[in-house]
Order: sequence, then C-alpha cells, then structure tokens
Amino acid sequence: MIIDSHSHLGYESRTQYQTPSQLTKTMDISGVDKSVVFPFGPEFSKKQSYYKINEAMSKLLPNKRFIPFGRINQLSRDMFSEAEHIHSLGLKGIKIHTHNEAIKWYHPLFRKLDKLDLPLIIHTGNNYNSDVRHLKDIPCSSPIIIAHGGKDKISEAIKIVNSCENLYIETSLLSLRRTQILIDRVKDKSKIFFGSDSPFHHPELELKKIRYACNDEHLVRQISGKNIQKILK
Repeated sequence: MIIDSHSHLGYESRTQYQTPSQLTKTMDISGVDKSVVFPFGPEFSKKQSYYKINEAMSKLLPNKRFIPFGRINQLSRDMFSEAEHIHSLGLKGIKIHTHNEAIKWYHPLFRKLDKLDLPLIIHTGNNYNSDVRHLKDIPCSSPIIIAHGGKDKISEAIKIVNSCENLYIETSLLSLRRTQILIDRVKDKSKIFFGSDSPFHHPELELKKIRYACNDEHLVRQISGKNIQKILK
C-alpha cells in the first residue's frame, strides 16, 4: 500500500488547482494507492473561510482513494469553530499553513485541536513564520506531521522529531541529499512519511527519490505507506 501524505485538491488561482480526477490519474501513473488530500493554502485575507470548502472535502469520504483532511485559516476569527466543524464532518485530519503567521502565536488553537484528537499536518518553510523550531513547544499531543521536512531547517526538524513522541516528518520538496540525511538521522524510522505536494511535485518522482535515498526495500515500503497508517483513523 502506497500512501501519499501530502496532496492538494480544489482551486485557489489559475496556477493552483487540481481536481479529484486529475489527482486520480496522477496516482495511477505513479502507483499511489491512496492520498491524503486537503484544500490549497489560505490567502492573506483574514476573512477567508474554509467552511464550504471543508464540506466539499467531506463528500470525498466514500472515495477509497482519498483520505480527506480539512483546512483552517489561522488568520480568521472562525478558526476555533472551523476546527469543530472539521471534526463534525468526519474528516480525517487538519492542515495548517504558516507562511503568513507564526505558529507560536496560536497556542490556544492547538489546545483546541488537541481535544479533537485529529492528526495535523503543518507547513514548514524558510521564512520566520514557518520555521520548524516553532513546533518544539506547542501544547498539543495529537500526531503532528512536519511538512516538507522543515526545508532549510532540516537538521532542527530531525532533532525535534527525535525528541518529541507525537511529531512525524514527511519528505515532499526535499532534495535527494536531504532525504538521505533525514532517513539516516531520524532514529525511529516509523516517523518518516512519503509526501509529494501534488500538483506542485509529481508523486512518481517523489517516490523515486525515496527509493534512491534508501537501499532497504522493507524500509521503502514503510516510508511510502505503512508508517502513516498508524496515525490515521
């Protein structure tokens, strides 16, 4: 079973869109059995709501190829009610983007999310707001997936994963060399997940990266699908 832990569905602009049929075709080409799917990231607007979009994502629950997550616009005042809405819809997890606001300002949100007991996938990047080091002390014991391996802060990301029981890490957007470093240095290999960030990267190429970075076929199977299954409900 190959499971992509990071893929997008829906529309945000002319350059950011992917339909379920487009993703299914890409999955078939790549040999991906299932994909964790969520809407594209929030814009700068504090008024942007994901209420209707998350309801649309819940319509995908009967589709066995997709594992739909909801999305929260952490810039919006409705972020707390939206978290409850995602839970009530039966969605399998929550995606949070951090580019426009630092995670560390949202500890009350994480306390709320912890009560809902849903896995979270959190964007990490190279600007201050998305710095993976902000994840070190957040008040949440639910499973947290570090997206994009912490990017340029991959060493810090690996340290956090090794020291925090509920933190996991996925491989999308990393170079082959950084993927090798991640696989080598993360102590508990079951905390490493394959991700593509489709449609921005192709899952077939991202899977090849995993295979090149790891000579152990058993470990390849773990990373490319078995590992994430243990945190999904």
